[in-house]
Amino acid sequence: MYQIKIRERKKEPAFSEQEREAMVRQYAPLVKYIASRISMRVPPNVSLDDLISCGTMGLLDAISKFDPAKNVKFKTYAEVRIRGSILDGLRNLDWIPRSVRKKIQDMERCIQKVERQIGRPAEDDEIAQELEINMEDYYTLLNQARSVDLLSLDETIRDQSFTDSKESYVNFIPSHVTPQDETLTAEIKQVVAEG
Repeated sequence: MYQIKIRERKKEPAFSEQEREAMVRQYAPLVKYIASRISMRVPPNVSLDDLISCGTMGLLDAISKFDPAKNVKFKTYAEVRIRGSILDGLRNLDWIPRSVRKKIQDMERCIQKVERQIGRPAEDDEIAQELEINMEDYYTLLNQARSVDLLSLDETIRDQSFTDSKESYVNFIPSHVTPQDETLTAEIKQVVAEG
């Protein structure tokens, strides 16, 4: 009986530990730039810091998986991984399935169309007819749309003059975070922001 020895071939990382650390510092501004660009197209309750955090994870992933043999510039590869990681993070924040979100957008467009045509606020039956669905399905869709409009704890509180205050709803929730935890978090954010 012959025994065949199979050599396990471990792939060597493309960069040393020192090179990886240097690359994180070098490409941190790229992470911040991509996160800033994406933040312009997302709701205000999505924190730029959260996007930067997701982007940093994408950068670390790009550094560990980069293969120089593929003749691709690292920056190009990193941009794709960073953007993809941020978008994955946004998808994870969105608890509503895409199909439901699309139906809600279709319904909103339909309401606007009907109201333009008739020149007044549309009735439920008029909207359902335009959507070509029965009333039961319409009310189900309407309830799904209402569940999307939940309160964000990060939104600033509007006072009676409808101006944004400096307080957000989350400030009124008791916290178990110690001052040391807050200091450490602030220091980490500062290091990431400085890139």
